[in-house]
Amino acid sequence: MLPFYGMNNRSITDVLQQYWGYTEFRPLQEEIIQTLLSGKDVFAILPTAAGKSLCYQVPALLFAGVTIVVSPLIALIEDQVRQLTAKAIPVGYLHSGMDKVTASNTMDILLSGGYKLFYVSPERLQSELFLEQTASLKIDFLAIDEAHCISQWGHDFRPSYRAINEFKQLYPDIVTLALTASATSIVKKDIVEQLALKAPKIFERSVIRPNLSYHVRYEEAKVPELAHLCSENKGSSIVYCGTRRKTTEAAGELSQLLDTRVFSYHAGLHRKEKDFAYREWSAGEHAIICATSAFGMGIDKADVRTVYHLDLPTSIEQYYQEVGRAGRDQAPARGILFFNQGDLNRLSRLPDLQYPPLEIIYMVYEKLMNYLQVGIGEGAGWVKAFDLVHFTNKFTLPVLETISAIRILEQEGFLIWSEDARTKYIVRLTTTRTHLEYLEKNYKSLYAVLEVLLRHYGSVYHFDTAIQIFELSKELGIDKTMFEDRLFRLQDMGILEYTPAIIGSFMVLQEKRLELAYLNINKQALHMRKAAFIAKIQALIAYIEDGVHCRNLLLSQYFGQGADIAPCGKCDNCLKRSVTGASGSIEAQLMMLLKEQKQLPVTEVIKAFAQYPRHHVLKLLQELVNARKIFLKGDVISL
Repeated sequence: MLPFYGMNNRSITDVLQQYWGYTEFRPLQEEIIQTLLSGKDVFAILPTAAGKSLCYQVPALLFAGVTIVVSPLIALIEDQVRQLTAKAIPVGYLHSGMDKVTASNTMDILLSGGYKLFYVSPERLQSELFLEQTASLKIDFLAIDEAHCISQWGHDFRPSYRAINEFKQLYPDIVTLALTASATSIVKKDIVEQLALKAPKIFERSVIRPNLSYHVRYEEAKVPELAHLCSENKGSSIVYCGTRRKTTEAAGELSQLLDTRVFSYHAGLHRKEKDFAYREWSAGEHAIICATSAFGMGIDKADVRTVYHLDLPTSIEQYYQEVGRAGRDQAPARGILFFNQGDLNRLSRLPDLQYPPLEIIYMVYEKLMNYLQVGIGEGAGWVKAFDLVHFTNKFTLPVLETISAIRILEQEGFLIWSEDARTKYIVRLTTTRTHLEYLEKNYKSLYAVLEVLLRHYGSVYHFDTAIQIFELSKELGIDKTMFEDRLFRLQDMGILEYTPAIIGSFMVLQEKRLELAYLNINKQALHMRKAAFIAKIQALIAYIEDGVHCRNLLLSQYFGQGADIAPCGKCDNCLKRSVTGASGSIEAQLMMLLKEQKQLPVTEVIKAFAQYPRHHVLKLLQELVNARKIFLKGDVISL
């Protein structure tokens, strides 16, 4: 156990330096921590790279009791736990992707005082067992990361977050911190109300990050232009793509066009593949990774110089958060979003795909239950492996509408779908010695499995026991598949209970399977969420199509921080005004250049005016060609 530090400026700085090696805090961090330690609730809106996690990790070591941290992403939880463990901070975690044995062992350590910080996924707060076990704990501090997930008006609504307030009621004096990177005015108000924050002190940094510039570019041939920019720009890059397939295709195309390694990252990859891609990209100085939106939460790579969007995000919140992963070292960085008319058309159609008709939701529910082999009245609390591709192929279902239907079922509280489980193989015997003797005489191959289980795991007779299935099968001289098949046969005979390991995508069934007539979908809430989603799509399209106003101004207005800011001078629209204002001088300089050189390749013209955005210079050249002031033959310009 860590010693208890006095609650003053000195102790806060000591903790910061001892465990993180920093001598001073970033803006607002110290004020937030001091407010929490004084016993007041805090709501903090801090942009990406502002150091949100320190705002609860430091005070967690100062409160006398345990700190509970609620976080929605398993990968993010595990990553933060690894980092804190490396600093010798007693930290544990519990999420829906853990098997019973690991979860039980973790809870034993928590209840015996072995953890100072304890991360949980929000659905764990709905577990009666968890609430009963933690009732005796001294919990002083509750930190809620990604707090916008509690609001149905937010861009990532998760109904499991609604259980947080019920948990808080069990601890009337608990100090609460709600954190998010961005939120509109209506979402901010909803967060405070839904979490029942008590007269919270609100800390909000400007959404404007001076080192970041935002650029929106119309482009039909996106990948070649992306390759060109990647070859010119120094530092590492993230390329966000809309689908898993697109990440793989884009990485492949870029690898052929560039003399550098390009990695792909998405939830469909095996964990080792994802870990390898992330590790190699993180270590590279000029590394490129193509990823879906799931990538980037909590990444600790400071030198990302550019974030590209090859496909459009679905909200300004998502866009802002993803671009914010660039420039964590405070050095200049850019976000470049590519779009064309086809992208805007697809985005406009997305609400109908993301909120399919009720009959499709009902159909997906029924087929999903059949796929998971769940009977009517069964399934509450079950954890099942789930392969989306196999499921949609088996039942010939449209992928996007199926994903949307499952997400709606999740929002309605029927299930939880996650893509990052790592559970163990679990066995428990449910038979008597007499039955074992019968098996020994009549089913020798099956008895051999029981014999090797009892030889290595004496607890298997009394408890759910995690087993090393590969080592056991090797000892019997058979492969893992055959060993597992025999476990299933023993389970069918009532000799044992067997739970296979899940690695990757899984589902937790929150409710027992219902007949369709009793499957209650809140139609009014669904309609409201669809209307809110349409508004977010329209706001994003307006942002993309705005070719006049400073991007910082547009972001500040969207997030309710007003219009009283100076133009950044660096975004595409500000630079466009610069080019427009100087276009006469550019034209004059170009004419003088052509008189001297007679003719010039387009590439040389672009180099001559490198201080201006390349695509704007090209546009100006096209206008001059159309006006027959200059002539273009092949890729050579002349008078």
